[in-house]
Formats: sequence, C-alpha cells, structure tokens
Amino acid sequence: MSDAAKIGPYTVVRRLGMGGTSEVLLATSRGPFGFERQVVVKRLLPRHRSDPTMARMLAQEAMAYARLGHPAIVRLYDFFEDGDELALVLEHVDGVTLARLRTTLRSRGQRLPDEASFYVARRVFSALAAAHAARDPATGAPAPVIHRDVSPGNVLVPSDGFVKLADFGIAKVSGTPSDTQDGLIKGTDGYMAPEQVLGGTITPAVDVYAACLLLRELLVGAPAFTRGRLSEIDFLRAMAEPSIPPVETQRPDLPRSVSDALRRGLEPDPARRRLDAAEMARILHDVADGERGRASLVCVLATVPPPEPVETTPPAIAAPPAPSPPPPPPPVPPAPSVGYASEGSVRAQVMGTPYAYTPSPSLLPASYSDAPPPGAMSRLSPLWGAVIGIAAGAALVTCGVVGWSVTSHGPAVVAPQASAGPVAASRHPLRTRQAHAPKIRVR
Repeated sequence: MSDAAKIGPYTVVRRLGMGGTSEVLLATSRGPFGFERQVVVKRLLPRHRSDPTMARMLAQEAMAYARLGHPAIVRLYDFFEDGDELALVLEHVDGVTLARLRTTLRSRGQRLPDEASFYVARRVFSALAAAHAARDPATGAPAPVIHRDVSPGNVLVPSDGFVKLADFGIAKVSGTPSDTQDGLIKGTDGYMAPEQVLGGTITPAVDVYAACLLLRELLVGAPAFTRGRLSEIDFLRAMAEPSIPPVETQRPDLPRSVSDALRRGLEPDPARRRLDAAEMARILHDVADGERGRASLVCVLATVPPPEPVETTPPAIAAPPAPSPPPPPPPVPPAPSVGYASEGSVRAQVMGTPYAYTPSPSLLPASYSDAPPPGAMSRLSPLWGAVIGIAAGAALVTCGVVGWSVTSHGPAVVAPQASAGPVAASRHPLRTRQAHAPKIRVR
C-alpha cells in the first residue's frame, strides 16, 4: 500500500464522506500481536490546510470531544499533526444516521415506533446533558459544551441500537476563543433555535430546542420546518418566528409529560424555555423502558439497507477528483427540419444529463412557418419529376427541329429564343422556389 494511503500511523481504507471543508475517512489502527481497530479520521481538505481559521475550528472540535466522556457521545481517540495537516481520530460507529433511517421509513409510509423514538431522543438528551455539564479540565469550573448542530444527520444509529451524538465541529466550548463572525449563522436549516437564526446569544437552550424538534419529528413523522418553495430569507424568517402547532394536536395519545415538556422546550423565547436536557432525559426515562425501546429500534434497523461506501479503494489524494471536461457539443444539424436546441437542453447538458436537440418553434425564423411541413417535398417529388420530364422532352424536340432547320435551310432560319424557351421553362420553377425559400441559419 502506498504512503499516500496512510495518515500518521493509520492506514486509510476508504472515504466515508466529504463536506465543504473536511473529509472523513475510515482507517485502521494496528498494533502488536495482530491488534487491529477501525477508526474514523477527520482531516481538512488540501485547499483549507493552510487556512489558520479552519485549523482552529478543527482544534476547537478536538477540545470539545476531549471534555466529554459519555456512552452516547462519539469518543475521541487522538488529535495529531502529520506534516502540514491536522487530523482527528474518532470512534467508528458502524451504522446509519438518523436522517437516513427517517428517510427510509418515510419512503415506506412508516415512522419509528414510539418506544424506539423515546429511546433515541433519550440518548440524545443524555448526551447533551453531559455536554452542558462539562467542566474546564484545568480549573474544574463549569464550562458547558454547546453542540449547536443537533439534527438527524448528526445522530448515529448503529446496528446494536446504542445511539450516539456526533459532529461537534461547530460546538461552542466555554472558555475558548470562538471563530464565529458577526452575521454568520452556524447550524442546520430546520433545526436552529430562533436566537440562533437571529445571531443572538448562544446557550445550552439552543441544543434543547433542536433536540425537541428532533423528537417531535420522530413522533409526528414530519419535520416542523420544510423549505418547499420558500426562498432562503422566508425560510430563515419561519425559523426565527416559529409557529409550531402543539404536538398533541397531531398526537393526542402521547403521555402528558412528554407533550408538556415539548411545549416548554419549543418556546421561541429562550428566556421562557424552561427545560434543560437532563430533565427531558429523565421524563423520557419514565415514560418508556429503555431496553424495549432499543430492541424495537434494532428490529427496525434490520430492515434498512446499509449505506453505499463512497470509495472501495484507499484515496491516493485527499482532494476530490477533478471534474471531467464537458463533452463536445453535438454537430450542427445540416437540415432545418432538425430544429434548434432549446434553453432547457443547454441546462440539461450543464447538469450532466443527456443532451438532446429539442425543436422550439419560438426560436425558428419567422419565414419558416411559410415553408412546407416536414415530408411535403417528398410528396411533391413525383410532380416535379413529371414537370422535369416534360421539359426535357420538349428540349429534345426543339433540338431536333433546330438541327433539321440548320441542315435544311441554314443558320438564318434559327430563332435564338426557340431553344431557350422550353429549357428556361424547365428551370424557372426551381429558380423561383429557391428565390422564395426561407434562408435558415443554425446559430
């Protein structure tokens, strides 16, 4: 295996995913006596490795993980520097994301059973309670770690059902400098608290709000916010000024304690959001048996196909492959009956879908509407053949008469227009048609 497939002591197996600034790789850690363990390596893409801001963000994520040690949070194994790059080494959770599980069930017209939903949410709220109760390792003072990106895509669901919260990439770690710029919103669309959208003060309440949205979605079967045809501004406004119907309007059969807690957790005003993650975890513990919930989740997971691997071979370079050059444009159609490429066809080519010429009447020359319909010339061919045949016969007769006249009477008898008349008549119709035919140019 080539050196390019190794990062420090870790051997890369394949790429698991890639975002705008970093990539996540499945790797293997080996040791004495045949020891081997699969891990996840997260590193910046080559174009961001020289950016100090991106480096600090990765280091911030490592600091967040280092302060956390909970069974419902992905574990950090290492954070090191290899040449010109930084790398995080994290626990490999072999399973699917809650987003994939949700999408699969929704495509079948199903949703997660309530017991399983309560169990998943309980694991998430327990992880948040531990993060919000974190302390500064140097002083022991309270130093909450705020996730800021609680969403289905960051909840990992392995085949054994032990759900884990992942991706503290934009977490806010108390007591450390932040790289958040004014006017910059960090979070996932549809799962941000109003104060997060408006650029207000970030507190643990934003995580509680997002986790309550997640639980409500599991119980109802649909997210509270959907983009649809809304513009980006209107969608942000919908999150900043939420109008979420109480969950009991759609699920009156839910335990009263859960409905009340969701109402408090989804309060738009953070000052009135009187619910913390630890309290919600206790409520969910009381309403459902955790082991039965996990067993229900495992049964559902057995019906979900595993995700397709992004790569089957170790990546030789971290950068994504360069896009292939666009295919050459198709040859210009020689006949006007082919038509012209419409704007939609051009867009299809840009988007990588098959290119096809599509006749577009609005792009044809105005005179083209006067031309015969397709196939008209083929229907007129016998008629023109007859005309040409008659003209040719007349020309032969004329030539015979002229020849006889020359032989018998001399050239003075020859009339100059005698030979030109029939021949010219045989050409005039074609010349007239060519003069009036539309001139079609392919642009």
